[in-house]
Amino acid sequence: MPRLAFSPRKASLTIYFDPGFDKTFAGELAVLGKHKTSVACLYVNKLEGINLDVLQMMLEKSFAVGG
Repeated sequence: MPRLAFSPRKASLTIYFDPGFDKTFAGELAVLGKHKTSVACLYVNKLEGINLDVLQMMLEKSFAVGG
């Protein structure tokens, strides 16, 4: 699995994280904005509905620990 990946789907933008979300991103998810998650996916309907600074921090953190 790649460290980070995304898919611009019709229903939402899907961002794949490695590792998954468990407790790694609990604080960030609480302040991210409107989203849904699964084991390792973040689903965002509109980028305008989330805090992009928080998303960037999550992506950087995931990339650093993934692999």
